[in-house]
Amino acid sequence: MTPTTPAPRIKIRINASLTNDCSFLILVQMQSMTDAPLLHGSAFSCFPRTGDGEEIGQRRGTQSVIICIVCDFCLCSGRLELAWLVGRFRTKSAKLMLTDSISLTKVRDMESDILQIRSFNRIVAESIGAMDDHFLGRGRPMGESRLLWEIGVEGADIRTLRVRLNLDSGYVSRTLASLERQKLVAILAHPGDRRVRRACLTQEGLEERAELERLSDAVALRALEPLGDEQRRRLVAAMSEVERLLQASLVHFALEEPDSDDARWCFEQYFGELDERFDAGFDPSMSLSADAHELTAPEGALIVARLHGSPIGCVALKFHKKSPAELKRMWVSPSARGMGVGRRLIVEAEKRARQAKVRIIRLETNRTLREAISLYRQSGYVEVDAFSAEPYAHHWFEKRLV
Repeated sequence: MTPTTPAPRIKIRINASLTNDCSFLILVQMQSMTDAPLLHGSAFSCFPRTGDGEEIGQRRGTQSVIICIVCDFCLCSGRLELAWLVGRFRTKSAKLMLTDSISLTKVRDMESDILQIRSFNRIVAESIGAMDDHFLGRGRPMGESRLLWEIGVEGADIRTLRVRLNLDSGYVSRTLASLERQKLVAILAHPGDRRVRRACLTQEGLEERAELERLSDAVALRALEPLGDEQRRRLVAAMSEVERLLQASLVHFALEEPDSDDARWCFEQYFGELDERFDAGFDPSMSLSADAHELTAPEGALIVARLHGSPIGCVALKFHKKSPAELKRMWVSPSARGMGVGRRLIVEAEKRARQAKVRIIRLETNRTLREAISLYRQSGYVEVDAFSAEPYAHHWFEKRLV
């Protein structure tokens, strides 16, 4: 009999001024120090209030856990500053850190939202056959089949696969080793750089991928066949909307060196679009500067948005000590528009500006960029008199940060 590992104890104290009782939910996500993925679908555990906002929770037999805590107080300000708590822990220790804030109204609604998402995940897993270790009847789990499909006809760099699917290197290595044993995949050195490993499908792998395509189409057809025309239309439209919203939730933002390949690619796309849309075209050498050294700390910052590891947007800041900062190079890929990426880029830029003690952000823009102008106004930027000699600008905006 395997001995039971002592359960870690996670202690969470919420310091707040208590007023009248108001129930709301706090979701605490724990992730192992090895960066293993969260155990999605783990059972929720609720712990009673101890009277002063302190909760004690523990769970046995796992390194990753999701804990759901219900508290009974609200804040005078109407905002819960300690709503999201994320902890990383080993078996015998726990460390908690605050990462974000969320409005009290959202927290109240979170419990039903979580239950709905978990219910949706269960029905999707059941409908596509993810519950079976022999996914689509092919004798292997879904993870192996998905990686086989993702490698594709042309093959893929292993590093690219890890980033695209957000998988840790150990899991990818084990899965690829299994596919190699099945003679479906070959691991080769990249012809341009032998340090880079590349996964390619063998002839048997190509045939298996084609069979997975056929079987996946059959699963989709089984979902549609029992439905009437209107039900099909509604289902497909709903799936399209869900897919787009889930894609938006997978976008990540990070600081980027302005001379990196991804940064240069974003700038090229940005310049190309401005040249196409501006009445007289766009020449970067004629515009006010935003050179690499100006976008590198402490002079500035560049933030890149990525989806599945690929850049889909950027925004830059130029700092001027106690003077207002400049927001530059705001761009979102056409493929990612409508997902809220632009709004989130502005939020990320404002966070960085606050960290740099910036009180005012300024920007200028061209009249042809109507969607950008609308976004700036919705984000709290106010049109002001011209403050720069930017030759391509027709509108100047600023925002005071609080």
